[in-house]
Parts: sequence; C-alpha cells; structure tokens
Amino acid sequence: MALRKRAGKKLFLTVARARHFRKGTTMKIVRILLALAIAALFAGCASTTKQREPTVAPSASVQTPVATVQTVKPTPAASPSSAAQPPAKATPAVPQTPLFATGACPNGYRLVARAFSLKELPEDLREEVEKLMRAATERETRGATRLEAYQTNDSLPRVLGKRLRTEIKTLAKITTDASVRYVEKNPQTRAVSARDIGVLKMVNGFGAFQFSDDPRSQIIETSWSVTEFISPEVSGGERRWRLFPLEWANWCTMNLPVLVP
Repeated sequence: MALRKRAGKKLFLTVARARHFRKGTTMKIVRILLALAIAALFAGCASTTKQREPTVAPSASVQTPVATVQTVKPTPAASPSSAAQPPAKATPAVPQTPLFATGACPNGYRLVARAFSLKELPEDLREEVEKLMRAATERETRGATRLEAYQTNDSLPRVLGKRLRTEIKTLAKITTDASVRYVEKNPQTRAVSARDIGVLKMVNGFGAFQFSDDPRSQIIETSWSVTEFISPEVSGGERRWRLFPLEWANWCTMNLPVLVP
C-alpha cells in the first residue's frame, strides 16, 4: 500500500509539472526550437557552399593526374682531370706558304740538301770528291759575278751528287740555315744581283726548301755560313752553290751535297 501511495504521488507531481509547463512555457519553447531549427538550416547551407569552392583558378581546367614512368639515364661523373681543365679554345689557322704545282709535279718544286763527312766516305769516293773540290777552287769567278764559272761539267753536285745520296746513308750531324736566292744579271750592265726568297733549314745533316713559285726559269743560289764546311767552295766571300734553269729538266726536286771534313 505504501508503494502505491508513493507511485501515485509521483504521478500527481509529474502531471502537475506538465500542466504548469504547458501553461507558462509552451510558446517560449516553440520559439526556441524554431530559432534552433533556422540556425541549423543556415549552418548546413554554409557548410555546403564552402565545399564547392574551386581549388584552382576559374580559367584552368581540372585534370585528373595520370602517373607516368620516365627512364632517367645516369649522368657520368666528370673525371678530376677533365673538371680541372679549362674549356678548349679554337686554334687559329696558321697561314701556309702558297704551293706552286704543275701536273708533272703536283707537290711542287723543292731543293734538298744533305751534309756528308769527307773522312767517312769510302776511299775511292773520297779521292774523287777531293779531285772535284780542287777543280772548283781553281775557277775564276770574279767575286761571284762570272756566272759561266758555275756552269761547268766537273761540278761536284753534277758528277757525284747522286752517288753520295744513294750510297752514303750516314749524314753529318750539322744543324744550320742556308739563304736561298734568285740571281739576276742585268743584260745591259751585266751586273749580277741576288734576291733572297727564303731560308733552307738543315737539321742533323738534312734540309729542304719548298718553292712558292716556279723556280725553273731562275738561277738559284744557296749560301752556307757554317765555317766547318769545305764544300761548296768560297767565291765572293761566301760558300755558294748555283743551279741553272736547264738543270731541272723533268725533275721536281734538285739535290745538293755539302761537305764537312
């Protein structure tokens, strides 16, 4: 019975409270709920608008990125020596002496000189060389102005030049220069003059001179300054060889021997 009384009392209080709630607060609650519902509606709209904002500039089109695979070749490491070297510079071209050539002599015309030691020659060859050297000293050159004195058939280069070049393989170790000139004779005054055209450089007994024009119509002179030479002989204060136009014939190279003791 006591339980029934307490339960009935609770029910009475609940109903009383409910009645009081409906009388005093019904409109107030309705307004609150309506305000909350409106606020929730605006909040939902705001969140939906933020999510749709573009993430790129309006003018750019959005593309789904596609994964690509690229093969990257390893770059070889520079060696220490190459890294330390400065960049290569273009080497300027060296001007070459113009080459005069013909169909018969496509490589042009040359003067080649070889030096021989008299004491190194075989005895028979040495005797012939000495005989021709004595004949050269007896010629009257009139101070190198008489060209006929150089046009003899007993000249050492004309008689023994080929034999020395082919039989004697050991050259005298002489290094020197010889002046190469064109010799001219004035037909009226008969005066003889010489014009330098270059230098023949001899190294270890061998030297060559390349002509830049046609030498076959000129008298060619070589002048040797080494005091050790015993041939060519001294004329006009210099040791001279002279070559004449007819000696070229069909040859492209003329050979001159020079001698030391």
